[in-house]
Amino acid sequence: MVSCTAQDVASSLGELVGRDEKIIAECLSICHNFNMSPDDLRWKLEAVSFSTNKNTPHSVLKNITLDSVLALKVQLQREVGREKKAQTRTSTVSANVNKMRTPAVLNRSIKLPGPAVSSGRTVVAQVKQEEVQVAGPSRVVFYGPKQDEKAKNQRAYRYMFEKQMERSENLDQMIDDAADIVRSHFKLDDIGDPGTTTDEDVVIVGRIFSDVDVEAEKLTESSLFLESSRMLSGGARIALKFHPALVIRNNIRGARGLGFFPGAIVALKGRNGGGGYFLVNEVLTLPIPNPTAPVSGENTMKVDPVESGAFSLIAACGPFTADSDLSYTFLASLVEAAKKDKPSALLLVGPFVDANHPSIRVGDLDSTPVELFHEKIYSSIKSFLDASPGSIAILLPDVRDLLSNHAVYPQSELSRDLVKNDPRIHLIPNPSRFKINDVSFGACSVDVLFHLRKEEFLKLGREVDPVLPVHEDDVGTDVMANTCRHLLQQRSFYPIFPTPPGLAHEVNMDVSHSDGLKLVDGDNLNPPDVLILPSKLKHFVKMVHSTTVINASFLNRNTYALLKVAEGSGGMSSVKQRLSCEVVRLSE
Repeated sequence: MVSCTAQDVASSLGELVGRDEKIIAECLSICHNFNMSPDDLRWKLEAVSFSTNKNTPHSVLKNITLDSVLALKVQLQREVGREKKAQTRTSTVSANVNKMRTPAVLNRSIKLPGPAVSSGRTVVAQVKQEEVQVAGPSRVVFYGPKQDEKAKNQRAYRYMFEKQMERSENLDQMIDDAADIVRSHFKLDDIGDPGTTTDEDVVIVGRIFSDVDVEAEKLTESSLFLESSRMLSGGARIALKFHPALVIRNNIRGARGLGFFPGAIVALKGRNGGGGYFLVNEVLTLPIPNPTAPVSGENTMKVDPVESGAFSLIAACGPFTADSDLSYTFLASLVEAAKKDKPSALLLVGPFVDANHPSIRVGDLDSTPVELFHEKIYSSIKSFLDASPGSIAILLPDVRDLLSNHAVYPQSELSRDLVKNDPRIHLIPNPSRFKINDVSFGACSVDVLFHLRKEEFLKLGREVDPVLPVHEDDVGTDVMANTCRHLLQQRSFYPIFPTPPGLAHEVNMDVSHSDGLKLVDGDNLNPPDVLILPSKLKHFVKMVHSTTVINASFLNRNTYALLKVAEGSGGMSSVKQRLSCEVVRLSE
């Protein structure tokens, strides 16, 4: 039940109701009766007001009257009535029962939550859905995103309601945050203005963009521009030119160059000589956040043996069925393999019911998306969990999922009603950071690797003060590993802006809520130990800095990832020493 007062209602509606106490009292009654916040009430009243004033331009909204409030109340009552009728139809059981033939164990009085109506031998009763019974406690400890009401509402934000000011403020904030990191890491006194002519070299921070607005055009050196934030330089935009003896500082050893792409936030050293461009002498590579420190011998903190215990995880990414049908044979094969291996956790990344599936696009579907999910997906997950007591399942949606009413990126988690409130199934947003025992994970469904490879422009330069690899398998000459490195350096699940024109439909990015795309922020100050990035590019497992990056491709390509974590020796071993992963081919 929403708790609000007349003052809250008056504050939210403001000038729309003025000081009319009757309207405020009626609005407060609606909030209490229909479990609605004052802000939600305002949106609904505006919608009603617009629909009842058809001659009024949509850019003008007159004051709300008592008639419009009463009209909304009647509309809400009708909606509630329709919902109750629908629930009664779906949960009503009608059966002919011959008690003489009923076994004794069933021939007993059952207390039903609602009144029963008897007519002849037909019994109609309201049946309450039973909770899923769990065989035993989980073998692992799962830590997901915050589940309080405020956090859920932030993830399930209203989209298609972006304001230009909010977009620009978010884009500026990313640059300002990066400038603080650069200033601290390189011990700089100040960040310069790229639009100001100077005689000496200055360090500037800004976002890369291209001046060519053509879908087929890729970023080139001649089309390379930089825009800074309003706080640093009044939002100056300027062309970039590189010195022939360009220096790249603090990049991974052996890379020989650095990739640029639209949206990349960079730190550059050089000067604006007044020729309408900024001449770059040196590129300062953004630092990757420090990895989670292993428990050292000097640490006296007690380590929970459960949280440092061994576990295994199977990660598979949708689509989970072939393009030719909706039989979900690939998912069925995966579940059979999982029943044999009995991993501690099963991570499934959407789409689960893909809006782009050929059969769904032409309407060749005999059931609703929810019914299809229950029949083909939920039943398979439940059969695995029943066969492997103590295991958990984790579901992450995709913007193409018909099951989600939040088709934007970042995307909120699926409804718990889909999994019938099964406590063994955890629903997480897209993208998401979470932990299993003491291992931190990051995962998303967008093919950011393919987008980066499509947009990236590589600029070669001389290495200065290169960063030594944290792990021996992290090689600076590995092109794909360096592509993954962009996400860690930019600290974002999707650092590209704007979205490539030909691929925008795969992302549906909401810039105003780009805080949800942060890879390192708030409760997650370190990069994840494992980063799962499904892509149409060839599958791989690579060590990048201290993070194991996994591209398991898609399940309908017959591949998935199997990850195993050994038990921490008294909590003394680092995660990277205990972790092993491989991409496995699905047996047909």
